[in-house]
Amino acid sequence: MNKELCNDYAVFTVTNLAYLPKALVLAESLLKYDQVKLHIYIIDRKRNVDLPESCAEFIWIEDVGFADLYELAFKYDITEFSTSLKPGLTLKLLESIRK
Repeated sequence: MNKELCNDYAVFTVTNLAYLPKALVLAESLLKYDQVKLHIYIIDRKRNVDLPESCAEFIWIEDVGFADLYELAFKYDITEFSTSLKPGLTLKLLESIRK
């Protein structure tokens, strides 16, 4: 298999910092077997955290630009909040990789 990163598709997940280790297992597997870098959207408040950027691309949800982000965060529990963001994140990711 070609060792260069694949640019034919993108893979993402949404997680908070508590579940980040699980997302990193997925990131390592994708990088090893599919040569694709996982986009990890973090739904915690932005803070200084040492993130292993060699295996994934990390995007803080505050940097995405959702107008109603805080309203959604207070309206839903963590699972519903994460799920409610996925359609918008999918569109933004598709727009960014088409450039």
